Amino acid sequence: MARDAKKEAIEWGKAIVEAVVILTVLKFLFNTEIPIAAVASGSMLPTLERGDLVIVIGSKPENIKVGDIIVYHSCQGPYIIHRVIKVVKEGSTYYFVTKGDNNPGTDWWLDQFVDCKNGTPLPGVPQGRVAGKVLELFGHPIKIPYLGYVALIAFPFLWWVPR
Repeated sequence: MARDAKKEAIEWGKAIVEAVVILTVLKFLFNTEIPIAAVASGSMLPTLERGDLVIVIGSKPENIKVGDIIVYHSCQGPYIIHRVIKVVKEGSTYYFVTKGDNNPGTDWWLDQFVDCKNGTPLPGVPQGRVAGKVLELFGHPIKIPYLGYVALIAFPFLWWVPR
């Protein structure tokens, strides 16, 4: 009995190490700190559903366009996955006005168009808070339905950790 528990613990340990290695490789390959993301709400319906897992690729700010779906750091902690509806460039900094497809207004009402450190209003989400774009194929996001629930259930605290 104890031997079975030890084997089980070793298998779990191997799985965790493998997952960390895979995520590290994906971070490097996709040039982003978060290569996969789980959709945590219905704000992007019907395009993305809660529980969808999406692939995130790093992107230079000048390559993010209206219509792209981006993943960005919220001032409140979790990542937000929303569509760019306007790009603003002030000086050398890009700002992205974002909106969930299923939301009535922009993310301004979520208090996202501010400097997270001092609350200064900004014209959109600043480029420094953008983790990347959701990978698309022929204009449709690549998603794995339901697999994101694993992350949402297993690691609920990760989505609300302040950054």
